[in-house]
Amino acid sequence: MGTDRAGLRHIVAITSELARSSIHGQTSLNRTLALASEFDSEFLIAGEKSFVTDFANAIICNVNDPKDFAEAIVDLDLRIHAIAIHDACRPLTRTEQVKNAIAAFSKDVDGVRPTIDFTETLKFVDSNSVIEETLDRSSVRRVSTPEIIRLSAIDIKGEDSGWFVTLTASAKLLDIPGDPEALRINSADDIALLESFAHWRKSAS
Repeated sequence: MGTDRAGLRHIVAITSELARSSIHGQTSLNRTLALASEFDSEFLIAGEKSFVTDFANAIICNVNDPKDFAEAIVDLDLRIHAIAIHDACRPLTRTEQVKNAIAAFSKDVDGVRPTIDFTETLKFVDSNSVIEETLDRSSVRRVSTPEIIRLSAIDIKGEDSGWFVTLTASAKLLDIPGDPEALRINSADDIALLESFAHWRKSAS
C-alpha cells in the first residue's frame, strides 16, 4: 500500500538550465511544476540560486551533488515522512508514472524510483576508437523520476549511490518499470526528439 499524500512532500529539482527549454510552447520546468502540483499544493523547488530566484518556495542547493541536496533537505522542518523528487528536465513524465511510484512506496522500502530497460547496444571503446567490449544490456537501466525517499533513509554522511541524495547503507531500495517517453533533456538535440514524442501523444489522443 502506497504512502498517503499528506505525509509526502514533492520537490521539483532544476538540474540544468535546459529545464527552461520549450516543448511545443511550454517549458520543461513548467510541465514538471504542473505535474507536481497535481499531487502537492505546497511542493518545493530546488536548485542553484540563479535557477530558483523567482520562487518563494525554494531550496537553494546543488541538486546534482547528492550530499549537498541531502543536507539542504535535512535542514528543512518538513514535518513529513517522505519526499518525491522530480527532475525538471523530464518534461514528458506522466501522472501515471508518479502514481505508480507512490503506490509502490510502502513500509517495506525506503526508496522507490522508475527505471527503463536500456535497448541500445553499448560498447567500450579505447582512445583509438577500437571496440574493447560489448556491455550486457541487461545490467544497465535508464533511471527516471520521481524518486520517492523516506526521510529517515537520508544520510548526509552517506556515499553517492546514484540517487538524488545520499542514503543510509541499510536503505531498502526498489526500482519499478518506468515510461520510456519520460526521457531527460541532456542537450539541445534532445528537444526535437521529445517534441516528436509530444506531437505523437497529441495526435494519438
